[in-house]
Order: sequence, then C-alpha cells, then structure tokens
Amino acid sequence: MASIESKKKDSLSSTSTSFSSDTTVSKTKKTNVVQEEPKKKGFPYGIVIGLIILIAIIVVLIFNFWIIIGIIGIIIIFVIILAIWNAISISKDKKILEEYEKTHCKKMEVDGHQMNYGMAGKNNTTTIIILPGFSLTSPIIEFKSLSDNLSDKYRIVIPEALGYGFSDTTDKERTPENIVSELHEVIGKLGIKNYYLMAHSFGGIYCLEWANQYPNEVLGFIGIDVSVPKQITLPELKNDCKMITKFCGLMNFLKALGILRFLYTIKREKAIPTIDPNHKNYTKEDIDTVIRIALTRSYNKTVAKEGNYIPKTLVEMCDKKFPENVPVLNFVKIRSPDGNIYKPWVDIHHEVITNTTHSEVVELDGDHILHVCFKNEIVNKIKEWIP
Repeated sequence: MASIESKKKDSLSSTSTSFSSDTTVSKTKKTNVVQEEPKKKGFPYGIVIGLIILIAIIVVLIFNFWIIIGIIGIIIIFVIILAIWNAISISKDKKILEEYEKTHCKKMEVDGHQMNYGMAGKNNTTTIIILPGFSLTSPIIEFKSLSDNLSDKYRIVIPEALGYGFSDTTDKERTPENIVSELHEVIGKLGIKNYYLMAHSFGGIYCLEWANQYPNEVLGFIGIDVSVPKQITLPELKNDCKMITKFCGLMNFLKALGILRFLYTIKREKAIPTIDPNHKNYTKEDIDTVIRIALTRSYNKTVAKEGNYIPKTLVEMCDKKFPENVPVLNFVKIRSPDGNIYKPWVDIHHEVITNTTHSEVVELDGDHILHVCFKNEIVNKIKEWIP
C-alpha cells in the first residue's frame, strides 16, 4: 500500500426550490334565458393530437425501457463471462506460480509459517533491508529496479511479510509488534547483526517500530515518502485511513468478478505502477508473475487484517519517533494529490527525527512512488549518505 495520500473535499451546497399554484374559480349566475339550438360539434383535433402525443410518449418510454433492460442484460452477461474466464484462469495461474516458486523462491520458517525473501549483492558487507508499502503484490519483484541499482555496493534483503508475495498467510494479529518480530526473525536467521532499514509508504511505520525495538542493530533509516504516525492528526488524511480498511474488500470483489483480470489484460504494461518501465532487467516473466500473484494471492485475509489495524496502529504510535542514535534520510513528495504544495506532510517527516547530526529530509516534486520517477536521484543520494 502504498503512503497514504491527502485529499481535500469540497462541500456540496443544496438549493431548495418552492412551488406555489394559484387557482381561479369563476361563478356563473343562473338566469332564465332562451336557449339557442345546439351547434354541431366539429372534429376534435385537440383530442386527437393529445392522444397522438400521449401514444408517442408511451412508445418512447417503452422503447427506452427495453434499451435500458438490454444494456443491463449485456453488462450482466459480460460480467458472467468475465467471472467464468477468471475462475478458469485462476487454476492455470496457480499452477504456473507453483512452478515459479520452486525455482525462484528462498523461504525460511517463521512462527510456524514459510516466509519468502530475496537477496542481492550478498558478498557486500553493508546491508539494507527493504520493506514495501501496504498490500504490495510482490515486494521482491517490484523493488527489483531499486535493488539492482544498489546491490553493486550493498547487500539488499527484501523479506516478504506474511500475506505478501510468495509468503504464507497467518491468522495472527497484524500489530506492528508482531509484523516486526516476524521480519526480524528472518534477518536474525540470516546472521545479519547490523543493517540499514529502507521503506516505502506504510512500510515506514514498521521500520519506526523496528528501530525502537532494536535500536542497537539499526544503523539508519531511509524513507521513500513513508507514512508517519502523526498523519492521523492531519484532517486531510483521516479519510484515507478509513478507505484503507475497505480497500481489500473492494479489490477482492473486483477480483472475483474477473474485472481486475480484465483491467490487467487491457492495460498490462501499466498494470503495476510500482514497476519501473525504464528498468531493462525486468522480464516478461517478472511482469506476468506480479499480475498472477495479484489475481490469485493478493488482498488475502492476512493483508485485510493488517489494513483494518492501520488506524489503530497510527493512533497508538502517534508520539513515537526514531531513536536518537538512528539517523534518518527521508525522501518526501511535496504536493498533495490536488497538485498543491502540502507543507504539513513535509513537516511531520521532520518531526519524527531525533538525530540531528546525520539526518536529512529531501523534498521531491513527484508522485507517491518516488523510487520509480526519481530512482537515479534516490540511488545516488543513498550512496552518498551511507558512509
């Protein structure tokens, strides 16, 4: 999931209109008069014209009714076909993913479950651990561009938290403490004692918890437009937290109907915005794998639980900051989704820092996925910042 974006909503004003009707009543005085012979009635053109207009209106309404019924019918048939296509394709996708898993995945047992992890530049001495944003489909593949550009100098480790990528799901509560404990267990079993943490979006919350749980292990933190607990206090962002709790349900609904598969099919090249289109090391297999995971494994019960816990997490961690011995390099976008400069977002990224000797906040004028649109700038700055 992505950091959580800020939006301003305009209030709607309603205008009420009142109607009044005036009725004129005429009274006729009865008198004795000589009645004239009744005149012959002419042809009732007015009545005929009125009937024709009425019949025309009825025909149009009936005609339009059946058009509407027809359109609804076509949509229903289309969705049924999509759902059947999706159900058949899911079985095929799962088999392909099982074969991919055998040859590409490295797993470790964590709390009775298998957690997948990726590693690049394993012979380097300095380690950077990368955590993704909320509900990211395949962290290892989607951070491949950044990993490839840093692994010439650093050992890059990307653990896929339970519920993500090729890792197992779990029924355990998705509190920051539990998630960090599971991720830390993998790093401990790999024998890595000191490291830098890096995160995008909501991964920053778990890195903040991690740095406070293990301050003597964490050498520093690198944030890419990360979430910070105090965002819950910003009025413009409160609705975003509510939307997150409904996100997985909506995505699962679209997935079950086959609509998500249809969208991925017609917009395959832009289906996964976190994949760098300019990175030459991405293969067709990489893209297909991410899409298959999105259509078969993503938005599962574990990720949904995590999403439901996010508002509570932000409230409980609202005053938490990075320890003084942990320097921070924060890359922060400066604009809200409506295109305006949003200073409060930048300010709260300063406030979460306590180390003032080697910490920086780098403001960038881009979208939330800064590591795609500012990849080179971020990579160069990291290599300059880490001693």
